[in-house]
Amino acid sequence: MADSLIVTFDHCAKGLKTSDSKRVSWFEIAAQDGVFRPAFAEISGNNRLTVYLPEIKRPVYVRFGWHETAVPNLVNSEGWPATPFSR
Repeated sequence: MADSLIVTFDHCAKGLKTSDSKRVSWFEIAAQDGVFRPAFAEISGNNRLTVYLPEIKRPVYVRFGWHETAVPNLVNSEGWPATPFSR
């Protein structure tokens, strides 16, 4: 999808999942203007997520868990949480 970003993780053990069986939380994307907006994230492979927001047609930036009150639910198959990042 041209309107999405693919995020690849290392150290996923046997894959990615959520700790609460809900939708992946705390992802944001931004277009070239740098204004971040909450986005949808779907596990799309063993170590991969697809991050998108229909309103942003050409996202170029992504961040995860980038807020002081963030409680992300993305973990690897052994339960280790993903680390917050901004790119």
